[in-house]
Amino acid sequence: MRTAAWCRIVSVAGAAGLAILSPGAAAAQDTVEGTCSGFDVSPASATVPASGGSGAFSISWDWGEPPSDGICIINCSYNDCRGSIGRVRRSASWMSATRSGDTVRYRVQANTGASARTGRLTVAGAVFTVRQPGRCPSAPTGVSPRSLRFGGRGGTLSVSVSGRRDCSWPVSDDRDWISPTPTRVSGAGTVQIRVGANRLLASAGARRGTVTIGGRSVSVSQDAYVMPPCPGPTVTPRSVRFGHVGGSATVRVVYARTFVRTFLPCVSVGLVASDDRDWITVEQTGGTATIRASRNPTTGERTGTVTFRGRQRSIPVSVSQAGRPAPLPCPSSPSGVSPSSVGFGAAGGSRSVSVSGRRDCSWSVRDDRDWLSVPSRVSGGGSVAIRAQGNSGGSRSGAVTIGGRRVGVSQDAGRAPCPSSPSGVSPSSVGFGAASGSRSVSVSGRSDCSWSVRGDRDWLSVPSRVSGGGSVTIRTQGNSGGKRSGAVTIGGRRVGVSQDAARCPSSPSGVSPSSVRFGADGGSQSVSVSGRSECSWSVRDDRDWLSVPSRVSGGGSVMIRAQGNSGGGRSGAVTIGGRRVGVSQDVASCPSSPSGVSPSSVGFGAAGGSRRVSVSGRSDCSWSVRDNRCT
Repeated sequence: MRTAAWCRIVSVAGAAGLAILSPGAAAAQDTVEGTCSGFDVSPASATVPASGGSGAFSISWDWGEPPSDGICIINCSYNDCRGSIGRVRRSASWMSATRSGDTVRYRVQANTGASARTGRLTVAGAVFTVRQPGRCPSAPTGVSPRSLRFGGRGGTLSVSVSGRRDCSWPVSDDRDWISPTPTRVSGAGTVQIRVGANRLLASAGARRGTVTIGGRSVSVSQDAYVMPPCPGPTVTPRSVRFGHVGGSATVRVVYARTFVRTFLPCVSVGLVASDDRDWITVEQTGGTATIRASRNPTTGERTGTVTFRGRQRSIPVSVSQAGRPAPLPCPSSPSGVSPSSVGFGAAGGSRSVSVSGRRDCSWSVRDDRDWLSVPSRVSGGGSVAIRAQGNSGGSRSGAVTIGGRRVGVSQDAGRAPCPSSPSGVSPSSVGFGAASGSRSVSVSGRSDCSWSVRGDRDWLSVPSRVSGGGSVTIRTQGNSGGKRSGAVTIGGRRVGVSQDAARCPSSPSGVSPSSVRFGADGGSQSVSVSGRSECSWSVRDDRDWLSVPSRVSGGGSVMIRAQGNSGGGRSGAVTIGGRRVGVSQDVASCPSSPSGVSPSSVGFGAAGGSRRVSVSGRSDCSWSVRDNRCT
């Protein structure tokens, strides 16, 4: 098997750089080969007609690239395996084949034998099969029927042809009044043979001919033409029947106008319709008559006649009408009810049951429980609405009877009525700071029950209802005043709510008066303190001759006491929670003598001199100084 070449880079001794070898280069060690395999042909077979013919098929293959262990510069691999295909071998001499590249063209000789034959063309291991049927016989296997007979009016009849489906045979006739189609027919086909009307008189006799299908003949005969008599008028139908409700029916009247009877015309005849019963009316318009019957009020059948009269003949049309049917008795039960059982929840409700049966019949409807309600009657094709009241007890059942047919009814157990209060609330009281906020209170009780929630203060907000197992969120507004309290009622259970007073300011809102004055003898004076009564502030003085209480509340007063003043005027202050009250005290009157002199005696030498005597007493007072000796 030949393989295709693969180009690779090789080093050339003594030359700088690299060189490229093309396919077929002399250096065989520098050529790597790929592999051609898996040859196949497409198509794999063909059928050639018995007369011979030609065709072609292509060859394909699988290509395996060689391994590359060098550095490729130009990819010049190719998967052209045409050089590996080889020649085409044939299995029979009645076939010939030539190959050009990957295409094989073949020719098949005509098959002169009656038997089919098969040959094979083999190339590169792949096989192409040629089938050829035997030559077609000169005649089909059979035709059926072998003879056809037509009436004088002519017509079309079929002849079936049996034989090989790949063969066809010519169809011919020997008379101009015979027309076969098609002109050529294959095996298992059909030939339609059409014959025109035989216009010859009876005295001329019948006529014959032949249709030949591939050598097989089919004899064709046609009866002589028999001249019909001149047709008289016809009326169809000749009888009509009505139901008891009456109605209308149409009768067609056909008159003879011109009928070619060997080119001899027939004479026209006219008819007039009339009836013989007062419940029958007839209207005639051209070739159509409308017969009407009124409703039959009796249960008996009645009959009448509509007669179409002409100059020479009369044609009767019988009319019958059924009597009114006697009413059928209604069955004791409807034919069915669906569903045959219904279920309700504890809450009750309504369910529909379909009733099938005659629409002209009705049946009574009854229930057997006081918690069920149904209509009194229902007609066929209608429905019954079954209503159940709510159930507060255990599960229960009953039945509804519709004309003898029972529909089972069941209802789930109910629950006890909800209590007026939940089983508990927790906590039973909540406290809030002065700022706004919220607290949650858990409510225990049945989850299918709910209770109203109400607050008794406008600074409280709560939801309107809560269910068992839920919680109530109590929200308060901010408090700018004193401590306050309220309550939230949950279905009768009380939750106390308290809120702290607002935080006291660092100073009272005011003190009055803002200053006080005392005489030298001292005494006490009151200063009013305005502010929140729940708040108190410290009281301090800054002089030891002053005394005040340690604290005072809003709306109270501070009593400031001053000791007697034996000296000069003085001042101080009292601070009430950061607010200052000035205090002043008048000066005392000076005494007649200082409080003391020191020393109380001095001595001098003969030379005389000076001595200092210290005087103690109020600095704002002064006294006269005198001696009792003359100088």
